[in-house]
Amino acid sequence: KAIKKDILSSNVISVPVKISAWQQAEKISQAQQGMKMIGYEAGSFQSVDDLNNAKIVKNAITANISLKDTSRKEQAGLLYHCYIKIPENGIYTFYLSSDDGSKLWIGHELVVDNDGLHGDEGKEGGIALKKGFHSFKLEYFNGTGEAALQLHYSVNGSGEKSLPDS
Repeated sequence: KAIKKDILSSNVISVPVKISAWQQAEKISQAQQGMKMIGYEAGSFQSVDDLNNAKIVKNAITANISLKDTSRKEQAGLLYHCYIKIPENGIYTFYLSSDDGSKLWIGHELVVDNDGLHGDEGKEGGIALKKGFHSFKLEYFNGTGEAALQLHYSVNGSGEKSLPDS
């Protein structure tokens, strides 16, 4: 707040600030093409945490994230896991939209939490990544009704891009 004699004081503005340490790249002997994808079914999903108790119905390697990987439209879930190659040091922002819930981890850090029962809703999160390979995990579920899942990213404030095929 600024105060000066004979002038009205200014407004107080609060802005949340996230301070991130650089996440170091992981040392891996050799990266394999594709993402490990696991498909799930359950009687009822309320959260991506319910994947832990759901029935595994599909195990595959895929090149990209797609709802076509689900075995059915409702009460279905997906888990994608791979290593992503980060081409340059930077602040990476991930934009995750889903109907219903989803979560994205890079390394051991939860970057986007879009969990729960809801319509197609987007959330974003940022992380400082060093050049190299980083563990990537995306969990998703659809309870009932419409289904949606999209993931985009940007680097250092550039425009949003789709993830390249793995």
